Amino acid sequence: MFAGILRKYLLINFVLCLFISPAFAKYSGGSGTETDPYLIGTPRDMNAIGTYSEDWNSYFKVVADINLAEYNDVKRYKMAGDSSLSFNGSFDGQNHFISNLTYLANDRNQLGLFGTIGTAGEVCNVKIRNVNIHISPYGGMMSGIVGAIAGENKGTIFQCSSTGRVAGSYSIGGLVGVNSGTISQCFSNAEVKGEMNLGGMVGHNTGNINNCYSTGDVTGNYWNSADIVGGFVGTNYSGAHITNCYSIGTASGSSGVGQFVGSTGGMITGCFGRSAATKNLNTYLNAGWDFVNETVNGVDDIWIIDEGVTYPLFVFACQTVFVPNVTGMTLTDASAVITNTNLFTGTISNAYSETVTKGCIIEQAPVAGRLVISESKVNIVVSLGIKYSGGHGIEQDPYLIANPEDMNEIGQMSADWDKYFMLVADINMAGFTGTKYKIIGNSTTKFSGVFDGDGHVIYNLTYVTTSSTSNIGLFGYTHNALIKNLGIENINISSKGAYIGGLCGYKYSGSIYECYVKGNVSGKNYVGGLSGYADSGNIINCYSIANINGTNDNAGGLCGANTGSITNCYSSSSVTGGNSINGSNTGILCGKNSGTIADCYVAGSVSGMNYTGGLCGYVDTGYISHCYSVCDITVRNGYHGGGLCGFNNNGIIDSCFSTGTMNRSSYLAYAGGLCGSNKSSISNSYSTFIITGDYMIGGLTGYNYGNITNCYAAGSVGNFGGLTGLSEGYIFNSYFLMPTGVNNGFGQPLSEQQMKMKTNFANWDFVCETINGSNDIWRMCEDGISFPKLSWQFLSADFTCPDGVDFVDYAILANQWKLEKLSCDVAPNRGDGIVNFWDFADFAQNWQDDINLLYDFASQWLMQGMYNADIAPNAGDGIVDFKDFAVFVENWLKEN
Repeated sequence: MFAGILRKYLLINFVLCLFISPAFAKYSGGSGTETDPYLIGTPRDMNAIGTYSEDWNSYFKVVADINLAEYNDVKRYKMAGDSSLSFNGSFDGQNHFISNLTYLANDRNQLGLFGTIGTAGEVCNVKIRNVNIHISPYGGMMSGIVGAIAGENKGTIFQCSSTGRVAGSYSIGGLVGVNSGTISQCFSNAEVKGEMNLGGMVGHNTGNINNCYSTGDVTGNYWNSADIVGGFVGTNYSGAHITNCYSIGTASGSSGVGQFVGSTGGMITGCFGRSAATKNLNTYLNAGWDFVNETVNGVDDIWIIDEGVTYPLFVFACQTVFVPNVTGMTLTDASAVITNTNLFTGTISNAYSETVTKGCIIEQAPVAGRLVISESKVNIVVSLGIKYSGGHGIEQDPYLIANPEDMNEIGQMSADWDKYFMLVADINMAGFTGTKYKIIGNSTTKFSGVFDGDGHVIYNLTYVTTSSTSNIGLFGYTHNALIKNLGIENINISSKGAYIGGLCGYKYSGSIYECYVKGNVSGKNYVGGLSGYADSGNIINCYSIANINGTNDNAGGLCGANTGSITNCYSSSSVTGGNSINGSNTGILCGKNSGTIADCYVAGSVSGMNYTGGLCGYVDTGYISHCYSVCDITVRNGYHGGGLCGFNNNGIIDSCFSTGTMNRSSYLAYAGGLCGSNKSSISNSYSTFIITGDYMIGGLTGYNYGNITNCYAAGSVGNFGGLTGLSEGYIFNSYFLMPTGVNNGFGQPLSEQQMKMKTNFANWDFVCETINGSNDIWRMCEDGISFPKLSWQFLSADFTCPDGVDFVDYAILANQWKLEKLSCDVAPNRGDGIVNFWDFADFAQNWQDDINLLYDFASQWLMQGMYNADIAPNAGDGIVDFKDFAVFVENWLKEN
């Protein structure tokens, strides 16, 4: 009996406890005060707020993520606040998720997690996820005022967000349907659908919205036609203010559609619609937005951006970290530190540094200490060490090239192709085979700098391709560049393209000075040992000893074609030209010339089809002087073969000679000891070439329809013309040796003895005579000894007859000692050693009333200046001195 009484007592006490503590039963704890808010930890807690309207002035705090999926159109969720009584309490979501709120109705307005938030109400730190609120028209009445957080807000909403879908007839917003309060630092990704006053954030706004954004699409025409649709706010009424917000969702409807707002009478400041919003920080800084890592626009650090990756985001909504300092670390260590900070290594670029060790980090972006979004990228720049082997690429401090890697790197750094370079060591490029070597300069970006080899040599450069790649060489394409003091040995370059050269594929203008090439070069068109095409500019004091193979047109030992100036150069190459029916243009110095060639010679062999010459295959225009060839020529079933040039079209050849042999493998026509055919001018030249041919063969030219003046031929040509095979032009004072060829009426035949007599060469300008001129073009000191030779063939110190450097020459040197070239000694031919009437005639013609010039001329009248004893350096410097004496001593008692 006692036990039964005890059980009843315990049961009564349990029931009393349930009814005595109603607050504990409604929620998960708390008393609803500011210091002891009601605790919301379950879906029932959340639903209970809407049930107990007496608590709508209380304080609430969410203590766990809440899933409202159990509430649907059958078991409806109870919303706090409606049109008759608003929620005026405080609700802190503490950044917990409230998920899967569903409300489908056609019987009421003002729908959301809260129906209506009153003027004293506050909702913050709420994350609504996957909301689905749909209110359809009922009874023909418009239905609306829908938002994920609240149907209507008159109070304050702070740092809240929403995703999902909201729909209704009017005043529909991704976060709030109608706002007359304040919304700050909120965002919505909810999809919005309806008919009128639709916005990605708020449908109808008469309040304040600041520092918010929306990304959801807004669609009108949900049931009928739609008016006033905005990506962010539908209608922004007079007195309302939107500040520092953006929207990137799409907005569509019948009328009143805007990327940011559909209609506005209020203020909008620093805001961006879909097309204006960017991922660029400066876009927003310039509009006054308060970002982390800056203080000009405020110190609240509201916004953060991963520039170029994201649009602005809220700091409160992101996991953020401070960027670590990785400068000076190796790439491996830096990547590990970045990963351990919950960031990613972004773009890895390279740069040169004189202070940071190769392989270590020079700089990073963002810089160390900046607050960034977790898992964003840190871009780093890794040091390549010192650029090349030092220097800064300027004239006073050129880039230093010391190894194969330096040399190859130039080709990868097109930004440096206008800089200064200097080779500081011999370089072996054997490690770069095939097409691994990076060629310097191309047709798009030319090399226009200065490369000084400083007397060093580049060995074993290889570039071999079976493609038709053009512009190949150590330099592919140069433009106004200077390349000097460089040797290239054992080169191997091969392509099926055009403009192929050992040093340079295509040279436009500029200069190549004191350079040489040894090795093998082959290509299709414009192939040369030094340069494939020398297009204007200068080549000075250079040479080539190479095997050249041009499968089509324009192949030369030094250059395939020349339109510039070649001076004091030579080629001892073996050149093979192609089989073009239009002319292979093959020569040991250059295939085709339209420029100037002076003081050059060749000593090698050449094989071509049409237009084949010892020096040049084809002389289009230009001038060739003081040049000679000593070579063997083979013409393969072709035309126009010449000891010096195959065809002289419109050039001038003066003071040149050739000697060697010319044969054919099948057929040879229009061949001459000096030129195969001459259409222009040949003067003061001779040939001793031995020729075997088939048609129109001559000792000097095969066919002449230009001018031949003061020339002779003494080479065997068989039963063809001793001087020319046929002439339809003019021949003046020119001779040939009998019986080396046939006397066909062109040129005057002379016997061997007559060829050794100076008097038989009418009007020729010889040394030691002035009747025929004072230029001393020819030299024959003693009759009966030898045929005439050009005076420049003799030793520079052999000033006069007899042949050889002896006391007669010494006397001339002594007589002219310390004489300087007189400034007024200008005629004839740039001076003759004395100021006289020749110079006066020139002076009078050009005088421009300058009394000082007249005084200078008078003071030099009949004075003698240095003449032929000024031979050094480089053929004279304007005074006879010890430089000339040194050359004289070097030539003492030598014979020519």
